[in-house]
Amino acid sequence: MIKRVVIYFVMIMILVSVVKGGVQKDEQPLSKERLLKNLTSEKRKKLSKSEDKKYIVILIENINKIGVDFKITPQDETQLRNAGATPKLLAAIRSNYRGVESVPLEEPRRPAQLIFSPSLEGQPITFQEIVEWLKLKATEASIIGAVYQRKVDFNLDSNLQRILADEGGTKYLFEAIERSPSNSLKSKMSVELSDRAKDLINQAQYSEAGPLLEKAIDYDSNNSSAYRLRAELGVYQNMSIEVVSSDMSQALRLGGEASINVIYDCGGKTICPGRLFISKGRVRFQPDSSSDWELAASAIKEVKPGGNRYPKDRGGFIIVTKRMASNSSLTYNFQAYRSMNNLRDLIVSLINNNL
Repeated sequence: MIKRVVIYFVMIMILVSVVKGGVQKDEQPLSKERLLKNLTSEKRKKLSKSEDKKYIVILIENINKIGVDFKITPQDETQLRNAGATPKLLAAIRSNYRGVESVPLEEPRRPAQLIFSPSLEGQPITFQEIVEWLKLKATEASIIGAVYQRKVDFNLDSNLQRILADEGGTKYLFEAIERSPSNSLKSKMSVELSDRAKDLINQAQYSEAGPLLEKAIDYDSNNSSAYRLRAELGVYQNMSIEVVSSDMSQALRLGGEASINVIYDCGGKTICPGRLFISKGRVRFQPDSSSDWELAASAIKEVKPGGNRYPKDRGGFIIVTKRMASNSSLTYNFQAYRSMNNLRDLIVSLINNNL
């Protein structure tokens, strides 16, 4: 029994030494290269399954203690996962970046009378303010502190980077600016991203549009257009009806519209493609080849599934009946352009719930 305990203790010590052997002696944050070396080392390859689990646990503990010196990208994540990183290890890497926010920047010493300290209070910072601070010999660390505290109201493009670099700005300042958009700038960026995603959807470039909409919502969770477009994208990509319903409902809750591509009975044997928009108190149809028309809630008598004009495997029917002055009714036959389970019922429900 004693012999078994001693062997187990020795095994644990070996694992600890294997992991710690890959960490710099001065305990600087781990680089990606060092992590990859740890994950693909010959010593690790010889470990049993249970020993390897302990190896990863110890590596996670080291990362939690000293951090990493890089922000993980999707490409990094794939590379580390291929090298044997577990989900818990990747999570530790994401949450332990030791960058400019946590590592003080070394600044060249300047005469005290030349150093200007930016205010940490006030409105979001303009580009011109940062230029002026650099000209006044404010330390970059103090400018970065103000940027993180007050945020910025501009997008940093390559031209603006060049101007700041000419005044002494470095990559640390650029990174702080890119990570600190103000709320108003976030809203503007969110709208720009949704507009770009809309163009991509219209070009059927669905895989490129998805990430833009995710980022648009991340920048501004009140952007109703982003939710509407993500719901449309969900239909194109055959996502679950629950996902599509959630995004359509959120767009409506935020005062926007839900929309769906449809075909419409134009009369006789003619069918017209277009888009149906649903919002609070109204239904709007935008045909591809003629002017929009709109039905207010007071003009709608009922909305229900039904009709036999189009094949049922195309997503079902939506019938909107309009009240006429003579108490007669006019029936509009719609059908979802894309086939998707329960999509017809969802549209009927959204219209009825928002009349």
